[in-house]
Amino acid sequence: MKKLNKSQVKERDALMEKLADTSTSVETALTEYNEAVAEAHAKFIEVWESYKEVRQEAYEFLDEIVTTMGEYEAERSEKWTDSEAGERYVEWRQSYESAREECNIPDDPEPPEELDLDYEGRNDTLGELADSPEDM
Repeated sequence: MKKLNKSQVKERDALMEKLADTSTSVETALTEYNEAVAEAHAKFIEVWESYKEVRQEAYEFLDEIVTTMGEYEAERSEKWTDSEAGERYVEWRQSYESAREECNIPDDPEPPEELDLDYEGRNDTLGELADSPEDM
């Protein structure tokens, strides 16, 4: 083969056109996707902030309870502390302490990265090809 025939040139040109059209569609879809992800993330952050506020309320509630339990325990005698009732009380207080620690505010989640397709310029490849060796 010394040269592309008319049919091959026509097919190549049609493919170049299709690539241009579908590239535009991909870019539009990519933009819409990234905008939708950003919007969804913003909505999530609103809910997340509310969740963190409630966790803070729960932490403060449990902290107050644990403090009161500690004060009650400190007022008891050593004999009571060493008794079965005292040991059960310590277990009970420790369960509230554990629950309080679980209410610590978690770190904020990282926002998702934008989707980016590195394909620019690849659609030009067909158009850059010569029809024959003489055209190079």
